[in-house]
Amino acid sequence: MWLAVANQDIDGAARALQVWSDEELHASIPDAEVRRLATSVVDLDAETSTCPACSGTVPRGAERCPSCRLRFA
Repeated sequence: MWLAVANQDIDGAARALQVWSDEELHASIPDAEVRRLATSVVDLDAETSTCPACSGTVPRGAERCPSCRLRFA
């Protein structure tokens, strides 16, 4: 699951995602590294971010990850 939200909506989105319990998360995504990537938050306003799909470096303002081409915008 991927969720992209505007900066002003981050707190509300984080609260909504917390509804998904740890037990359900572990059952749905047993691999710890995949679970970490699936639940990561990407700050597209930061100077650089880490792509949740490939862990590549994404520069501010990029619409796609330069490594895997995951679309952000």
